[in-house]
Amino acid sequence: MKFIPVTTYGRWFPIDSQIQPHLPKFVDDVMVSYQFAQHMKKRPPLTLWIDSGGYATHRPIARVLPMKDRAGFTVAGEVLTPEKVLAFQERHADVGFTLDFILVPDLGTAECTRRYDWTIQNALWAQQHRTNMRMQLYASVQALCPTTAREAARIYRQQGMDGIGVGGLVPRIRDWKALTRILEAVLEEAGNTPVHAFGLGTPALLKLLQKMGVSSSDSSSYVQWAGFQKNWKGRVATAPLSEAATVRLALSNLSELLQTVGLQRMEPFQQAG
Repeated sequence: MKFIPVTTYGRWFPIDSQIQPHLPKFVDDVMVSYQFAQHMKKRPPLTLWIDSGGYATHRPIARVLPMKDRAGFTVAGEVLTPEKVLAFQERHADVGFTLDFILVPDLGTAECTRRYDWTIQNALWAQQHRTNMRMQLYASVQALCPTTAREAARIYRQQGMDGIGVGGLVPRIRDWKALTRILEAVLEEAGNTPVHAFGLGTPALLKLLQKMGVSSSDSSSYVQWAGFQKNWKGRVATAPLSEAATVRLALSNLSELLQTVGLQRMEPFQQAG
C-alpha cells in the first residue's frame, strides 16, 4: 500500500512551503487539491496526484450546476466544471481524479442522491473526453451506503477507469464499521482496479487499509498534528514550537506513517524540539 502526503500551494498554509523541499527524501508521490495546485509556481519533482477540488462542495453555500451530460458547482462566486478540472490535470498531473460532490447528511436524501448520480456522470464524461492517456484517471466515488458504493465501483470497473477514489470517509473515521463496509463494497466490485481512500492518514487507519487491500490513501494529517504540537502518541511540547521544529515534527509524523505501511526508505526521522 502507498501513503501519499497532501501538500498545498499559495498563502493559506505557509508551513507546507517549508516542508515541500524535504518530501523527495521520504516519498515518490504527493497529492495536491485542484484549488491549491492552481498556485504552483513549479511542478514538484514527484509523481503528482491532483484531486478534483470537489471537497469545496461540503460548504452550505455550494450549489451543483447540471450541464446536460455532466455537472459543475459554484461556491463563493467560483464556478468549477469537469472540463476545467480535467484540462488542468492533463497539463500537470500524473494521476487525476474526476469531479465529485460531497454528500452531507444535512442535505437530505434527494440532494444526496442527485450528487451521487452527478458524480458518476462526471466520471463517465471525463473518461470519454480525456486526451492525455499517460495520465492515470481515477473515478471518484461518493456513496450513500455500501450498496451505492458497490454500484459505482461496478460502473467504473466496466468503463475501464484506471482507478477508483473513495471519498466521504473522513466523517466515518469514528465509525470504523461504517467505513470498512463502504470500502469492502468498493474493493469487492473493483477487482484488479486500484482503490484509493481519500483523507485517511493515521497509523491505525493505515494498518486497517493495508489489511483490507486498499492500494493507496492520502492525508495532510502529518502536518495538521504537527501544527497542534502532536505526534501520533499525543502532545509533545507545552510551549509553542518554532517553525523549524514544527517542520521537523511534521516530517517525523510522516516518517512514522511510512513505516506503518513499510515504505520507509530512510532511517526513522528524529523529531527535535
